[in-house]
Amino acid sequence: MKVKAAKAAQKAKEEFKPEMWIFDTAARSWSGKDGTYFLLERGESTNKALLLDKVMLRAATTRLPDDNLAQAHLSDIADAKNAMQTLM
Repeated sequence: MKVKAAKAAQKAKEEFKPEMWIFDTAARSWSGKDGTYFLLERGESTNKALLLDKVMLRAATTRLPDDNLAQAHLSDIADAKNAMQTLM
């Protein structure tokens, strides 16, 4: 799972195009032309290196499964293990 998240972050880094982002000084936010946006905290820098970090972090976290999905995968693995033991 961590590998998928790392690959998603790397892909986001490779696809990152700074010209696709606009900084709104009034709202202290970055807006992407694809509709995504990031609100910045008061002390956060407005540079594009921080924006890239945020884009990569969002890509990685959206690739990680939630607890329900992880439990479903574990259950499937346990079921397969039990089926294999039954066949032996």
